[in-house]
Amino acid sequence: MVEELGFLTDPGERGEQGAHVFAFQGVPLTHALLSVGDVESAQQLVDDAMPIAEAWANPDVVQSWILLRGMVMARHERWEDAEQAFEGAVDIARTLSMPYEEAQALHEWGVMLQHAGRQEEAGAKLQEALEIFARLGARHDIERTQSELGAVEPARKG
Repeated sequence: MVEELGFLTDPGERGEQGAHVFAFQGVPLTHALLSVGDVESAQQLVDDAMPIAEAWANPDVVQSWILLRGMVMARHERWEDAEQAFEGAVDIARTLSMPYEEAQALHEWGVMLQHAGRQEEAGAKLQEALEIFARLGARHDIERTQSELGAVEPARKG
């Protein structure tokens, strides 16, 4: 499926505008691929999109792709690479005053830490994300983060 999108990643075929469309439209597609477990296709999109996003120098888009890189690395259990990506995504979001994106990155970072067996750190990241989501009134994200915290809490206490 990802090969069919190759025209968007090849600026020679679609030009600069096609690459920019890919940098934007590839984000929700990559989230969808991760949600159905197609980590390899998601990784291919991240690998294709990062150079485009970085060359374009749009920090919002770069932040999204760095977050997605962290999510892909976490699925591969490459904890250090994932953590580095999540830290970068949080830093960019904070620098640009993008609280929702910051909370998303903190949430994913917390989930990764949970899977890596680092319950105390996971709880701290998830709590930080929850506080931001609550401040923003992001009800769905609050519920999702509370659910993740509920799974972390027993392990933190035990």
